[in-house]
Amino acid sequence: MAYEADLEKWCREQATKAGGYLLKWVSPGNKGVQDRILLLPGYVAFIEFKNLKGELSPLQNVWQERVQRLRLNTFVVRTKHEFLEILRNATR
Repeated sequence: MAYEADLEKWCREQATKAGGYLLKWVSPGNKGVQDRILLLPGYVAFIEFKNLKGELSPLQNVWQERVQRLRLNTFVVRTKHEFLEILRNATR
């Protein structure tokens, strides 16, 4: 679990440097929602953090699909590089 926590902290710092926020999302009664919401000027994404071998649970898959059906940005992030790619694409 330490890997995910360290990754989330680093990503939060990068989001702040990019002029945005990476907020913890807690949605009572909605198990499986993504861990964080990334807010940047003109851009919103829902992000689930996993360790390198972590898989989405069935409920997390349901929420990924729900958000995708709404045509919103949703990602699973396992590495710093993946998060930097999201930031690069969001700030173009």
